[in-house]
Amino acid sequence: MKDNPFPYIKDAQIYVQPSRNEGYGLSIEEAKIVGTPVIASNLPCIKEHFEENIEGVLTEINPHAFASAICHAIQSMEYLKWRDNLTEYHLSHNKNNSIKVKNILSSLVD
Repeated sequence: MKDNPFPYIKDAQIYVQPSRNEGYGLSIEEAKIVGTPVIASNLPCIKEHFEENIEGVLTEINPHAFASAICHAIQSMEYLKWRDNLTEYHLSHNKNNSIKVKNILSSLVD
Protein backbone atom coordinates (compact mmCIF):
# COMPACT_ATOMS: atom_id res chain seq x y z
CA MET A 1 0.00 0.00 0.00
CA LYS A 2 1.36 3.40 -0.99
CA ASP A 3 0.89 6.63 0.94
CA ASN A 4 0.22 8.57 -2.26
CA PRO A 5 -2.97 7.41 -4.01
CA PHE A 6 -2.80 9.97 -6.82
CA PRO A 7 -0.73 7.94 -9.30
CA TYR A 8 -3.32 5.15 -9.05
CA ILE A 9 -6.21 7.55 -9.53
CA LYS A 10 -4.46 9.17 -12.50
CA ASP A 11 -3.82 5.79 -14.13
CA ALA A 12 -7.50 4.83 -13.93
CA GLN A 13 -9.49 5.26 -17.14
CA ILE A 14 -12.58 6.32 -15.18
CA TYR A 15 -13.19 6.97 -11.48
CA VAL A 16 -16.55 5.54 -10.36
CA GLN A 17 -18.18 6.68 -7.11
CA PRO A 18 -21.56 5.01 -6.49
CA SER A 19 -22.73 6.68 -3.28
CA ARG A 20 -26.11 7.00 -1.65
CA ASN A 21 -24.81 9.78 0.63
CA GLU A 22 -21.89 12.16 0.32
CA GLY A 23 -20.77 15.05 2.47
CA TYR A 24 -18.55 16.74 -0.07
CA GLY A 25 -17.05 14.19 -2.47
CA LEU A 26 -13.35 14.89 -1.86
CA SER A 27 -12.18 11.80 -3.75
CA ILE A 28 -14.21 12.95 -6.77
CA GLU A 29 -12.44 16.33 -6.65
CA GLU A 30 -9.07 14.55 -6.41
CA ALA A 31 -9.88 12.41 -9.45
CA LYS A 32 -10.85 15.50 -11.43
CA ILE A 33 -7.64 17.29 -10.40
CA VAL A 34 -5.42 14.54 -11.81
CA GLY A 35 -7.46 14.36 -15.00
CA THR A 36 -9.45 11.19 -14.41
CA PRO A 37 -13.06 11.39 -15.64
CA VAL A 38 -15.76 10.64 -13.06
CA ILE A 39 -18.99 8.69 -13.09
CA ALA A 40 -20.81 9.42 -9.84
CA SER A 41 -24.17 9.42 -8.15
CA ASN A 42 -26.39 12.36 -8.97
CA LEU A 43 -26.42 13.87 -5.48
CA PRO A 44 -26.87 17.58 -4.70
CA CYS A 45 -23.49 17.87 -2.95
CA ILE A 46 -21.70 16.41 -5.99
CA LYS A 47 -23.84 18.20 -8.57
CA GLU A 48 -23.00 21.66 -7.25
CA HIS A 49 -19.26 21.06 -7.88
CA PHE A 50 -19.54 19.10 -11.12
CA GLU A 51 -19.57 20.08 -14.80
CA GLU A 52 -21.45 17.25 -16.47
CA ASN A 53 -20.07 16.06 -19.82
CA ILE A 54 -16.83 17.95 -19.13
CA GLU A 55 -15.66 16.21 -15.95
CA GLY A 56 -17.68 13.06 -16.50
CA VAL A 57 -21.29 12.13 -15.91
CA LEU A 58 -23.71 11.87 -12.99
CA THR A 59 -26.18 9.01 -12.91
CA GLU A 60 -29.08 7.61 -10.94
CA ILE A 61 -28.26 5.67 -7.80
CA ASN A 62 -28.83 2.11 -8.98
CA PRO A 63 -26.57 -0.62 -10.35
CA HIS A 64 -28.15 -0.67 -13.82
CA ALA A 65 -27.73 3.09 -14.31
CA PHE A 66 -24.07 2.90 -13.27
CA ALA A 67 -23.41 -0.10 -15.51
CA SER A 68 -25.06 1.68 -18.42
CA ALA A 69 -23.06 4.90 -17.84
CA ILE A 70 -19.78 2.99 -17.61
CA CYS A 71 -20.50 0.90 -20.72
CA HIS A 72 -21.56 3.96 -22.69
CA ALA A 73 -18.46 5.93 -21.68
CA ILE A 74 -16.15 3.07 -22.66
CA GLN A 75 -17.91 1.94 -25.85
CA SER A 76 -18.32 5.48 -27.19
CA MET A 77 -14.84 6.37 -25.93
CA GLU A 78 -16.49 9.48 -24.47
CA TYR A 79 -14.25 9.25 -21.42
CA LEU A 80 -11.30 10.15 -23.66
CA LYS A 81 -12.99 13.46 -24.49
CA TRP A 82 -13.52 14.15 -20.78
CA ARG A 83 -9.91 13.26 -20.03
CA ASP A 84 -8.35 15.50 -22.71
CA ASN A 85 -8.43 18.81 -20.88
CA LEU A 86 -9.80 17.95 -17.46
CA THR A 87 -6.79 19.02 -15.39
CA GLU A 88 -6.47 22.36 -17.20
CA TYR A 89 -10.21 22.94 -16.87
CA HIS A 90 -10.06 22.18 -13.15
CA LEU A 91 -7.12 24.54 -12.60
CA SER A 92 -8.73 27.40 -14.49
CA HIS A 93 -12.10 27.07 -12.73
CA ASN A 94 -10.82 26.54 -9.19
CA LYS A 95 -8.45 29.43 -8.56
CA ASN A 96 -9.05 29.23 -4.79
CA ASN A 97 -7.66 25.69 -4.69
CA SER A 98 -4.79 26.20 -7.14
CA ILE A 99 -2.07 25.64 -4.50
CA LYS A 100 -3.67 22.35 -3.41
CA VAL A 101 -4.07 21.31 -7.05
CA LYS A 102 -0.44 22.08 -7.84
CA ASN A 103 0.72 20.14 -4.74
CA ILE A 104 -1.31 17.12 -5.79
CA LEU A 105 0.01 17.28 -9.34
CA SER A 106 3.61 17.61 -8.13
CA SER A 107 3.13 14.52 -5.94
CA LEU A 108 2.62 12.50 -9.12
CA VAL A 109 6.29 12.87 -10.04
CA ASP A 110 7.66 11.90 -6.61
